[in-house]
Amino acid sequence: MQFDPKHYPVPEGYPGLKAAVREAHEHLVFLHDDRAPHGLVVVCKRWYQKEMAKYLSDNTVFEACDLSWEHVEKAAIEFNLKWGFNDGDGVVYNYGIWKPTKKRFRFIAGTRSKPLQPGQEARRRTGPPRQPLYDAHKTLVRLLQHVEKALQEKDRLRQVQEGIKAFWGIDSIGAFTRMVRTNPEAVLQHEQKTAYFCTMYTAFPFDVMIGRTMESVSEAFDFQRERNPPPAVDGQAPPELRLGPSGWSFEGDGFSKAQVEALLTYLVTNNFTCNGGRVRRQIKGMPMGMPAAPQIANLACYPVEKAHAYALGPGRSLVVCRYIDDLYSAGVPLPPQEAYGMDYKTTAEGESVVYLGRSMWCLLAPRKRYTSQCTIGKKRTRTISSAIPSSALWPRRNNWAG
Repeated sequence: MQFDPKHYPVPEGYPGLKAAVREAHEHLVFLHDDRAPHGLVVVCKRWYQKEMAKYLSDNTVFEACDLSWEHVEKAAIEFNLKWGFNDGDGVVYNYGIWKPTKKRFRFIAGTRSKPLQPGQEARRRTGPPRQPLYDAHKTLVRLLQHVEKALQEKDRLRQVQEGIKAFWGIDSIGAFTRMVRTNPEAVLQHEQKTAYFCTMYTAFPFDVMIGRTMESVSEAFDFQRERNPPPAVDGQAPPELRLGPSGWSFEGDGFSKAQVEALLTYLVTNNFTCNGGRVRRQIKGMPMGMPAAPQIANLACYPVEKAHAYALGPGRSLVVCRYIDDLYSAGVPLPPQEAYGMDYKTTAEGESVVYLGRSMWCLLAPRKRYTSQCTIGKKRTRTISSAIPSSALWPRRNNWAG
């Protein structure tokens, strides 16, 4: 007998369920937790809307535009056509996540589908909506990642030859863990300090941001040219070094340094959002939700941190790092706020601090090997040998291990 859903009633749940859900949507907002993206936080809707309105109405960060989103999209399509990028069809908007450690919201730019016009049918999508300049942003990410790798390689050579660590940017919690466990004496013998930039996303001037980023890009270009000199051709000028999504090359269709600067400048200065049908343009601060924001933060802070590392001298800046806007140092004074051009706030000081959710006491606790077996019924599947700290505070990767 073939199943026919028409003969089965749609389950309604317990009485009043739908009414309760509607009432919850009227008064509450469900947000992601900044430290645990898989978790949800329930907040008052009026409070959330009030904080959102306060953030968007800050005239030092955003300016209202007398433009429609169709006008913004048209300008993006012209830019994509000129540079050879693909177009996106989504609408950029701002939404909030909850930061439990700071007890406040952080508003980020996301992308949603366009609202349907009267009489328009929804078309089937094969993926999430993308903002109009999505392809250009992803290309910039790949270019700046190659710049970061070049500066990191140069910094490794600098540490060996001069004992100075000038590139402080890290891209993962694992990189911080490796740094701490590689230099345990330096961590345990000095007072530690954590801080975060409280004005990176609201007051970092575009011209300073772009200028310092391009200073780092120029240094990476020079390092690559010295490391891999162009092939010499008699009677001809040496070929120009270019940077593409796949890496550095003297041949191919990569970007010149001037083109990288033009792409960076356009994407940083043309960030539009549309909330409540009103288009706003960000005029200051690191664009929240911009795909290349982590790379731009590392490259824009690198010149300041490099000068400070040389001022400290050899061996002083080995245990210091920065994850986007979060700083950590062990026995090393941080650069002054005036040098960064941004304000930062100290969050913790002492012999053992918590950074990126990791406690120094747990990271440096004695470790031992634990062996366990994962079984299904009577059949043994595999034996697992994992290293977990002796401290019970360290989270275990598997709830059946140990």
